[in-house]
Amino acid sequence: MGWTKEEKNAYMKAYHAANKEKIAENQKAYYAANKEIRAAYYAANKEKIAENQKAYSAANKEKRAVYDKKYQQSPAGTRLRIIRDWKKNGLTPPPGYTMYELYDEIYLPCGRCMVCNSVFKNSSDRCADHDHDLIENNFRQVLCQKCNLRDSWKQYSEWV
Repeated sequence: MGWTKEEKNAYMKAYHAANKEKIAENQKAYYAANKEIRAAYYAANKEKIAENQKAYSAANKEKRAVYDKKYQQSPAGTRLRIIRDWKKNGLTPPPGYTMYELYDEIYLPCGRCMVCNSVFKNSSDRCADHDHDLIENNFRQVLCQKCNLRDSWKQYSEWV
């Protein structure tokens, strides 16, 4: 007995929904086991892959715009944007931290200004205070916008 295209698609959709974790584990294992083969394929077909990606983007501009906007508003997109801005501005994390650890372990969990103790209502309320010396540019602490514009933070800073 053969399946119609609609029946097969419905079955596959249900199967993937029910086995999402197992499929993801299998994909990770496959990618890990075949790194060299995949790298060789991408190296040999780099131009063709780039051409296909450009063609897809051109044919699906609206779809890409919706996806990009949704991603930029997601926690992962916000994290990436903030770290990219830090790097662009030359901010350096405290000793022993990477930019990602600075964001994940200090910046994101910090719910209050480290000087005036005011609660951050949203991500735009907080900023990563850093030394504006062009050579060092070291991160010092997480401050609210108001404290970041004043010099009162100096007496409370651990990093100075």
